[in-house]
Amino acid sequence: MVCYTTRVQTASKHPTREIVSFTYRNTSAFRKIMDGVRPAAAVHGFWVRTVELAECRRTIAEIVSEWRPLGCLLYVPSGIDVLPRRNLGVPVVHINPTTKARPYSVLHDRAATAQLAAQELLRLGWDHYAYVGWHGRADWSNELGAAFAHALAAYGKDCISFTPRKTNDPPSDEAALGDRLGKLPKPCAVFAANDEIASAVIAAATRVGIQVPDELAVLGVDDDMPR
Repeated sequence: MVCYTTRVQTASKHPTREIVSFTYRNTSAFRKIMDGVRPAAAVHGFWVRTVELAECRRTIAEIVSEWRPLGCLLYVPSGIDVLPRRNLGVPVVHINPTTKARPYSVLHDRAATAQLAAQELLRLGWDHYAYVGWHGRADWSNELGAAFAHALAAYGKDCISFTPRKTNDPPSDEAALGDRLGKLPKPCAVFAANDEIASAVIAAATRVGIQVPDELAVLGVDDDMPR
């Protein structure tokens, strides 16, 4: 289990208390969220622990049962089956939840993100645009793509949307993505669902000889640089 512990020192008269933040992977996007959480935690004297679930063999429910925190933060992308099946018995805040039906949720404004992406790519003055989504069925990715297409439509532009495949054969997946990118009209401005997809697009385009950024301009989201 990968656990990152931060002791928040404060002058509060209350005893130090604990909250646990769960993430699937400790990405740049998640670390930025925690940069906002820690100052708030300091005000209330919290001991903050973060668990990276991708490297953890225990369930969220097992960890909460043993550590008995006052509350939890959950930052888990859609399509990842690690969310608890039962009430944890403590307050839980879902950051960017997979469904808006969850109580105590912090939602990402995907329409605003898509609008910014469209405005940036439209600066190129090109006629062709595409959205490359996340692998598989991911509601957040579909919502982002739909919002991007809607933002482009306001400027009279169409959007070609597709999702790259993901199998146990990465070279084959990259070749398939390269083939799909090769069929796009050029030049084409591409908005990727996140930085991981953007990196995959650039690698696949380079492999098949597509010039980036002259023929294919690629924009990612999340500012998720490799650690």
